[in-house]
Amino acid sequence: MKWNRLFVLCLTGALALACTACGSAASSGSAASGSAAAGKDYSQIIHDARTDEYNEAYFILTPDKTGKGTYAATDGFAADLDAEGLSTQGEMLFQMLNLKAEDVEDYAISLSLMNTRSYAVAIVKPAAGKADEVKKAMQDYIDGQKQNMETYLPDQYEVAKAAKLVETESGEVVLVCCEDAENVLSSIEAALKA
Repeated sequence: MKWNRLFVLCLTGALALACTACGSAASSGSAASGSAAAGKDYSQIIHDARTDEYNEAYFILTPDKTGKGTYAATDGFAADLDAEGLSTQGEMLFQMLNLKAEDVEDYAISLSLMNTRSYAVAIVKPAAGKADEVKKAMQDYIDGQKQNMETYLPDQYEVAKAAKLVETESGEVVLVCCEDAENVLSSIEAALKA
């Protein structure tokens, strides 16, 4: 069972690289940032909470507020994604986090598509009455990371074990699974309160 999941993660990562390699320059609508309706820019909050290394390595997926598509992205290799590649990446991220679109009102998600790194930072505003579903999906992601990394990559297992999952007073569900998770979470929580 563990090897089947590893195979699926490897296959997903290969697909992600293939989509990126085939992609053309991003359309001008793909650089929209998150949560304008709520007055909070979730994408910027994640960007500010993480290091330059993470900002260069991992894109942040948000809903497309321009109406030109389903998803938008910033940071990482977002500029290399065309509309089709962005759609593929978005669907993979939602699948990997076990999230359903109907359970989510707004979000910014950054996630490693490769199974060699325990990395996920997400701010999700659940749809009305869906907070429990969103928290369960994200907890399932953390549990899966711990299971996959336990004997495969011990250093990444430690990262997964230290993952944080909280629901804020303003209703966002925040997942932080990365090195220095405590400080990244503190930065995100402070920005959400501001």
